[in-house]
Amino acid sequence: EAGMVGDASQKIDEVLQTWAADTDEAFIACVVRNGVVVLHKAYGERDGSPMTTSTKSAMASLSKLISGTTVMMMVDQQLIELDTPIDTYLPEMKDAGFNQVPTIRNLWTHTAGLWSHRGEDEPDLERLIADYAPHLEVGKKFEYDGMGLELGIQLLGQVTGQCYPIMVKEHLLDPLGCEDTDCQNASWNTQSTAMDMARIGQMLLNGGAYGQLRFMSEEARDAMLPIEIATITSDKSSNEYGIGTQWFTGDGLSDRCFAHGAASSATLRIDLTHNLVISMTRNSAGKNFGTYHPQFIKAVTDCMVAE
Repeated sequence: EAGMVGDASQKIDEVLQTWAADTDEAFIACVVRNGVVVLHKAYGERDGSPMTTSTKSAMASLSKLISGTTVMMMVDQQLIELDTPIDTYLPEMKDAGFNQVPTIRNLWTHTAGLWSHRGEDEPDLERLIADYAPHLEVGKKFEYDGMGLELGIQLLGQVTGQCYPIMVKEHLLDPLGCEDTDCQNASWNTQSTAMDMARIGQMLLNGGAYGQLRFMSEEARDAMLPIEIATITSDKSSNEYGIGTQWFTGDGLSDRCFAHGAASSATLRIDLTHNLVISMTRNSAGKNFGTYHPQFIKAVTDCMVAE
C-alpha cells in the first residue's frame, strides 16, 4: 500500500542507526508514502534521557509553513485575500506613507521591505512598522525576514478576533491531532514532533484534506506553492518562494517537492509527485548532519516502488 520495497523500514532504519551513533544530536524521523507510515522512530538521547516520539523539538523557520497554511485556510474561506493591501485590515497602516502598501503576499514572501525577525514581543508592532513605512521599499526585492509574518498574524487577529497561538491550535493543530505542537509565533517559535509535522505535510499533500476533514481547497494549497519572486518585485531575482514554502529537490525527490527550511535543521519534505512525506525533528544539526542527511533522504527515495 505504501509503494515501498518490503524491507524499506529496515533499510531506512539502518541509515538512521548509523547516523545516531555518529552524532551528538537526538532526533525523530517519520516517513509516510501513500498515506501509510513506513517508519516512525526516535533516535539518541537528549539531556540524559532517551529521545521519544513525543519529545518536542524546535521547528525554527518551519513555523513559517504553519502560519502560511493558516493564512491559506483563511484565504480559502474568503476572509482575506493575498493581494489586498494590508491597510484594508489594519487601520494603523492607513496613510502611513508606504511607497506602495504591502499585501499579505508581500508579508509572507519577504517582499515587504522588512528585514528582521523582531515582532513577537513588540506590543505595538503595527504602529512601529507604520512609523517605518516611508522608508520601506515595498515590492522591490526579496529580503528574508520574520517581522512581516508577525505583522501578518496581527492582521489575522484583527479579522478573526483570536490571537495566533489559539487560532492555529483551534483551527489546524487540534483537528489534525497534533497534540505535541505549540506555536507561539508565525516565523520561528514552534515546538513539535516528527509525526505532528508529518500530519501537516500529509494534509497539504492531500490538497488540503485529512481524513474526513477539509482544511482548504486544492486550489488554495496550490496558491501557497513557490512562485518566481521576479514576478512580484521590481528588482529581478532568481528566488522562488511561496506562502511559507520553498522547493526542495535532489537525492531522488521530484521537482514538485516543497516545504520550508529550518535553522534547527528540522526537516519536512512534501513530494507531490511521489506522494511522499518525510519529517525529521531535532534541536540542531549536530555533528555530521551534512554527511548523513542526504543519505537519509536517498535511503527513502531508493526504497520507493515506481507507480
